[in-house]
Amino acid sequence: MIPDYRKAISEILRVLTAGGIFACTTPALGINKKFDAVWGKKQDKHEFHSFTKDDIKKACFSSRLDYKCFDTNGGVLYFTALKEK
Repeated sequence: MIPDYRKAISEILRVLTAGGIFACTTPALGINKKFDAVWGKKQDKHEFHSFTKDDIKKACFSSRLDYKCFDTNGGVLYFTALKEK
């Protein structure tokens, strides 16, 4: 839902201190088929991004953030990302 998610990740990296933790709850595809169907219709209409759990993990990794998934609920992913010290 963030128009420029790369800019958002850059800002997260900027404000986190070494060892800081970013906690996030976000929609993610591939967790729940019913959610995926509904999200697919909405993303086309509202230009939402579509990320899978793996996409989010890769984005964290490429930004040198240590990704940890805590839970999922429906199509929602709960995770943290630790900034390297």
